[in-house]
Amino acid sequence: DVPMQADEQQAMGFDMLVPALVALFVILLLLLFSFNQIRSIAFILITLLFGIVFNYGLLGVTIREITMLTSIMSVLLIGLGVDYGIQVVTNFTTFRNDGLSPADALRNTYGKAGMGIVLAAVTTAVAFFVLAGTGSKAFGQFGFVMGTGILMCLLAMIFILPSLLYWFGKKDV
Repeated sequence: DVPMQADEQQAMGFDMLVPALVALFVILLLLLFSFNQIRSIAFILITLLFGIVFNYGLLGVTIREITMLTSIMSVLLIGLGVDYGIQVVTNFTTFRNDGLSPADALRNTYGKAGMGIVLAAVTTAVAFFVLAGTGSKAFGQFGFVMGTGILMCLLAMIFILPSLLYWFGKKDV
């Protein structure tokens, strides 16, 4: 039993890291083709990583274990969580290009897209939390981990990304 568990732990370590790095690299390439502002791309990815790390911290406090199913969490959160940052940066950049100050651009960004971003994240999180109510322990943990992960990415995009954009919010962001 012990050697089998050791093999599973080693496989999960690989399954958590390598696919997440590949997904992050592919998302980076897509963002490079979509945005011409390297700083904005870096802000999105930094904020996304904060959200995922926050979720791992929450996972360590609540469930305290990573299963084969929950080990793919970071790959899914990279794909789902990046959307919120794209919305914020796109709107912020548009308002900055219109000549608004960083503070006004952030106000207008969240006034225009804030409710949509929050609603999108909450509906996605609720869909995952429904899995937490199933009779399967594995699906329940997966639903909880993904639901909280979406909310952690949303919180990071609401609190960390605007801070980065404000502090480094020059006209060429």
